[in-house]
Amino acid sequence: MSSGLLIRGGRVHVGDGRSAEALLARDGRVVAVGAIADLARNAPRADVLDVAGGLVVPGWFDSHVHFMWWAIQMEQVDLRAVDSIDAALDSVARHANELGPEAWVLGGRFDKNRWGRWPTASELDSATAGRPAALRSRDGHSRWLNTEALRRAGITSETPEPHGGAIERDGTGAPTGILKENANRLADAVIPPPTEDECIDALRRGQAEAWRRGIVGIEDLEQSDAFGAFQRLRAAGELGLRVVMGVPHARLDEAIALGVRSGLGDEWLQVGHCKMFADGALGSQTAALEDPYEGTGDRGIMT
Repeated sequence: MSSGLLIRGGRVHVGDGRSAEALLARDGRVVAVGAIADLARNAPRADVLDVAGGLVVPGWFDSHVHFMWWAIQMEQVDLRAVDSIDAALDSVARHANELGPEAWVLGGRFDKNRWGRWPTASELDSATAGRPAALRSRDGHSRWLNTEALRRAGITSETPEPHGGAIERDGTGAPTGILKENANRLADAVIPPPTEDECIDALRRGQAEAWRRGIVGIEDLEQSDAFGAFQRLRAAGELGLRVVMGVPHARLDEAIALGVRSGLGDEWLQVGHCKMFADGALGSQTAALEDPYEGTGDRGIMT
């Protein structure tokens, strides 16, 4: 019977510029670091992992992620590195051309601050060939919709401003295609959600990328569909990240009524904190400020 896992063949980071030859782990815990001869003598039946000259370091635990959303976006249009609206439209058009005629164009992660202004629905129309499109800002607090997406969401000049959100409008009151904060719920109501299989595939894809980056645990801040997907992955024996799920403030009363408490679960998947926030984000200029954003009379949005 194995007496643990002995990691050897490289350097084990200890701290302050120091390293050790080997590490011994048992029952999911590090029990010793030191010279390979000493550890091998104390655990003669341990399984051996040779890291072939590599460096062994602690894994990262990321305390604020939207993990499934991030993983799903790996398959969608990515505008993070795009420096202009014209270049963004070229990227969107290439991606849209690979989709079916009825598919939504999703993704984004654009930064309007690199472009000097918010883009418009009519500009996005030129790249989407009639398909509905809803692209998120990089901070996730705003969306850029085209005309077809606005139509499906029922957003017109008559649509009232949602509490805690904003519909950007032109001089005539018509929507420009930009939704901020709680106005995003109007788009959420009509964008087809990912299927269960798509959620699981995304988590597998994201988990592999997390491992590649040295991430071994996360605090996730998403909705119940992500929690359900993580539970299915855990039940299948495939979950290899330690996941602490936050409860959205909007679902807090429901969680309390069900008797859900922080710590419910196991060492791989458990309920954690309650997520609540009062305003927007600096990237979308929706964070609430005491003074207006430079060059505007806008002080952000209290959500």
